[in-house]
Amino acid sequence: MIKVRKRFQKVNICGTDIDNVSMEEVLQAIERYIRAGSCEYVVTPNVDHLIKLREDEEFRRIYADSAIRIPDGMPLIWASRYLKTPLRQKVSGSDLVLEICKLSDYKGYRLFFLGGEPPAAQLAKEKLETQFKSIQICGVYSPPFGFEYDKAENQKIVQMIKEVKPDILLVGLGAPKQEKWINRYYKELEVPVSIGVGITFGFISGMVKRAPIWMQKKGLEWLWRLLNEPKRLWKRYLLEDMRIFWLVFQQKRQFLTKRSFKIIHSEVGEAGYKTRARHRKFIVKNTARFMNIHPLWLRRRCFAKFYEGKAVQFTQLFENASLEYVPHIKMKLEPQDFMHQIIAFTGYFEMNLVKRLKGLVPEDGGLLVDVGANYGYYSCLWAGLHVKNLVLAFEPSSKCVKGMEVNIKRNKLASQIRLVKKALGKQEGWQFFTHGSDKETGWGGFLLENEKKAIKVPVVCLDDEVEKLSNYKDVDVLKIDTEGADLWVLEGAKRLLKQGRIKHVFYEENIPRMRRLNIKANQTKEYLESFGYKVKRINLISDNLSDWYAWLPK
Repeated sequence: MIKVRKRFQKVNICGTDIDNVSMEEVLQAIERYIRAGSCEYVVTPNVDHLIKLREDEEFRRIYADSAIRIPDGMPLIWASRYLKTPLRQKVSGSDLVLEICKLSDYKGYRLFFLGGEPPAAQLAKEKLETQFKSIQICGVYSPPFGFEYDKAENQKIVQMIKEVKPDILLVGLGAPKQEKWINRYYKELEVPVSIGVGITFGFISGMVKRAPIWMQKKGLEWLWRLLNEPKRLWKRYLLEDMRIFWLVFQQKRQFLTKRSFKIIHSEVGEAGYKTRARHRKFIVKNTARFMNIHPLWLRRRCFAKFYEGKAVQFTQLFENASLEYVPHIKMKLEPQDFMHQIIAFTGYFEMNLVKRLKGLVPEDGGLLVDVGANYGYYSCLWAGLHVKNLVLAFEPSSKCVKGMEVNIKRNKLASQIRLVKKALGKQEGWQFFTHGSDKETGWGGFLLENEKKAIKVPVVCLDDEVEKLSNYKDVDVLKIDTEGADLWVLEGAKRLLKQGRIKHVFYEENIPRMRRLNIKANQTKEYLESFGYKVKRINLISDNLSDWYAWLPK
């Protein structure tokens, strides 16, 4: 199966990445998938989808695997403008279907309609065949209610579609049912492009009247539908979807959003942004006060107010910021590691994980295994929480080891942190590893095979390394940050997991990295659950990146 996905610029709204595309670009991508004979699906995020995505883990996974996410609705355009990352154009699913029909009429692509209330899909077919003389709609089927739970019915539908071999499958079952059905069967169907189109068949057939053009342009389609179907839609539009205002406002106020990361990356190596002299003088004068502000969430807000967009001018100020839980720990960072300077300054590491770690410290000290220790953020913070804490820190990147040794020495933690210049994996041996580009500061990831500039690093199993420790039988906390290879680390800790000797696990699910290593989404979660661990997501950074926590129930 050929993969011909194109990378589009993305805009993050409420934790969901949306492709910043025009209608023309979407149609070009669809044609590319058809010509290549690939097998992809397109999702159409709107406000209702964004709300559902926050509560439905399977729906998030389906979005993460989609080829294109088109901005379906003016509220998304408004939100993107408010967040200062504007989407170029609204590409509604209903408009996309009509453009696909025009394209199919001209190019001879075959369409299949699945879903819609009977006889909406059939009437839509007849109306389109009248409008487009050469269009080929090779099949129409409206399945019975609850069909998604009927294995025989689903296989009947799959066989029906495979027999007629459409180029494009349009599924109108409503979200998230249509997306879940597509994701479950799109590879088996071998249709080049599948799209969830909601109520579009009803619009085309005339069974459901679409909002007037002026209301569409003003973003009032939701109001039109509410007025026409108040009993069915009042709860969705007036209660559930109204949460979007608060979520977008929260995203605007938070520093560490995906947009903020982009701003930070764009500033590295540049001369910096111009600021008014008065504003600059105010920042310099009050920097010492900002560095000691607690709690950390307040410091984040001060950073967003006074530094964001111009912080590159003050890089030398951030490494001495006072921490909240371990104020005596001072992190020394590489000069070029600007992004991590900002993260450390705003207390990201403390806010998101160290606060949790603080509550897991045994009275007589505990053992933390820090996998992918980088410059030693968590290692130093954990060691600083209790004088009897021991950290076993694994870091294969030669670029990071030097900086970590500086931090250990600077904070006088040599007796508490054992630095192991190796990687943890599923078996002892060697593994390809990349530092990333020269512009990055050392964090990298594992590779399945050799690539340009890759190095070979020694790999050991956690089971074997923990057995060497005479004073510690159990691992209190296992923290894994290996750019997607979490499952490999855990496979090398199988004996400890089986014996219940790892009490708490924190790991990062990095889906793009995991794909490169042939690790599927949720595979790490399923592996931990097989040993009796409870697993939950603790931080959703984006569709492709999130933090997880696993623990053994008492």
